[in-house]
Amino acid sequence: MLLVRKRRATTSLCGNNNYCPSDNVTRGQIAAFIIRALYGDNFSYTTTPYFSDVPSSHVFFKYVQKLKDEWITTVSGTYLVDNPVSRSEMAAFVYRAFLKQCCGVRSSNVQSIIDTLMGEIGER
Repeated sequence: MLLVRKRRATTSLCGNNNYCPSDNVTRGQIAAFIIRALYGDNFSYTTTPYFSDVPSSHVFFKYVQKLKDEWITTVSGTYLVDNPVSRSEMAAFVYRAFLKQCCGVRSSNVQSIIDTLMGEIGER
């Protein structure tokens, strides 16, 4: 799996050609992982910064911008780009990206979609 991600350029190595699997993943890195998986490295994005802590000179700027453009992140103000991503945040990002990819969902109202789907599935 790592080889596939590396070949698709969804991840990069952490130094000395190492992967560093026990290192924390930052919110900026998860933005790059998700956006690269969906679009590669060539995509359009809003050039006016959404977040005060992610200037256009930041290495993850275009990925964070695209994450917001696609409603995969719903935060505003500060993104906390260099903070570690929690497992719950990562799950939310991946789920929203999945909804975008599979179903064309690009909405700030993702929770109502989830509630509808869960209602159709029912308690199991």
